[in-house]
Amino acid sequence: MKEETQAHYAINLTKLRTRNEDYIDELTKRINEATGKGMSVKSVINPLETTGVIFGPFENARGAELMAASEINDEGKDFFGVRWGFICVKMTEIDFQKPLLERARVFVCTDEDCKAVQRFKGSCSACKAKGKTLIRTQEVRDWEGVLQ
Repeated sequence: MKEETQAHYAINLTKLRTRNEDYIDELTKRINEATGKGMSVKSVINPLETTGVIFGPFENARGAELMAASEINDEGKDFFGVRWGFICVKMTEIDFQKPLLERARVFVCTDEDCKAVQRFKGSCSACKAKGKTLIRTQEVRDWEGVLQ
């Protein structure tokens, strides 16, 4: 028997404005029921996709996780405080998506007083110009151009 191809999706829970902790499980269940009946994942997620709440399908979990602005903290939030959820379901689409990181990637100074933004990895050039040396930057995926 051929192994079923899996698709990974990222869900912006903040934009969804749900406090329902079971939302991810309920959505996964709805999708699995639909695909079990021969329907596509898109038939369930289309309203979420058109409002910019769900992103995918991605080939692996890492692809979905890259939609968050940064690594997710213990509260499930990224750099901007956006809560994220992730699902893995049957692949019913033709192609996987690939995040175009180069357009969105910026590096933000970790110094609370500075928070300067630069396009290259390494220590903060604004802090260096002020005489502070080797202040670390954090990679942020700024998909909406908020920091630019």
